Amino acid sequence: MSEQLDLQELMKAMDYFNEQSRRLTESYAKLEDEVANLNLALDEKNRYLTNILESISNGVLGLDADGTITVVNRAAKEMLLIQHDDDILGRNIWHLSIFSDILDSCEDLTSDHLQNFSRQATLYLPGQKRRVIEYNLTPLEGSAGTILYFRDLTRIIELEQQAARNEKLAAMGEMAANIAHEIRNPLGSIELFASLLFRDLADDSKKQQLAANIVSGVRNLNSVISNLLLFTRNLSIQKETFDATALLDEVLKFSEHLKYKKNIRTIREVASGVELHGDFDLLNQVLLNLVQNAVNAIEESGTIALTVERDTDSDACVLRVEDDGKGMDQETLRKIFIPFYTTRARGTGLGLSIVNRIVEAHGGVLNVESQEGLGTTFTIKLPGCPRG
Repeated sequence: MSEQLDLQELMKAMDYFNEQSRRLTESYAKLEDEVANLNLALDEKNRYLTNILESISNGVLGLDADGTITVVNRAAKEMLLIQHDDDILGRNIWHLSIFSDILDSCEDLTSDHLQNFSRQATLYLPGQKRRVIEYNLTPLEGSAGTILYFRDLTRIIELEQQAARNEKLAAMGEMAANIAHEIRNPLGSIELFASLLFRDLADDSKKQQLAANIVSGVRNLNSVISNLLLFTRNLSIQKETFDATALLDEVLKFSEHLKYKKNIRTIREVASGVELHGDFDLLNQVLLNLVQNAVNAIEESGTIALTVERDTDSDACVLRVEDDGKGMDQETLRKIFIPFYTTRARGTGLGLSIVNRIVEAHGGVLNVESQEGLGTTFTIKLPGCPRG
């Protein structure tokens, strides 16, 4: 009888265990479903936040307490010329030279003083490229970290500088054109009389040389006035599509004499299939002027490189004239496009002003970068680069 009762108790215990085991299994299955649903919801939320981050047109970097970059969006990679996330994620911002201008302005990326911290800075990118940005550093609430948010101001600043320059040049140009017309007529008479004197003084070589000097001086002055009138008048652009290589060949052919008595090597590089759309003769004049400046910047020996390529960020052609000459200081860089400003004893100061006018008449932009002792690079961006 006792053994039968023990067996019944054991059966009840087994039934109870099986029931609890079943309930536990069901609860665990429900918990797994809930976790799976939570993971799906979390993944969906992460995708949503990632889409928002990638849709922001300005750059965003997330930094931890040590300055390690943990988040980067598409706009930031484009501005920083970064191809892959792995090229920047996990790296410490304090060790990246491109951010040196930003880091010089703050000692601690997690301090409270960063609240509403907003300034302008320059990003120093590979290939001597620079971007001017406006940036904000904001500490993360409830977390040891910082958000670096920045937008590209480079093009805006270029347009502002160009507008200010155009306003100043328009006023100067109007005044200069009036003066040029007043001077040109008497110059013609002076040249005529000096030429007659030169003819009549055939028996007196010294006086004849003086007359020749007058003729030469008047012609030089007439050349300056012609450049001045070219600078002030509305340019007539005759656009056509042509091979970029043909333009560079023409420039190199007609600039060969400029290298007289100097050991200068010229390099020509044209990206495959690049064609230009513009006024061949005027663009030839632009490049010849820039090559002449490059020759003047090289003391005895050096290299001048002419390159043409497509801009990777826009439908534009990029032309560069680069030299390894003496370079320019910051004061000269600020003034080189101002009419009549020159650092050469016999210069007119109109060459680069005319170059800039021609580029602007094509709807393009002319930029210059230079460092003393290292050289100078003039970069021209022309819109509407046709596919060759």
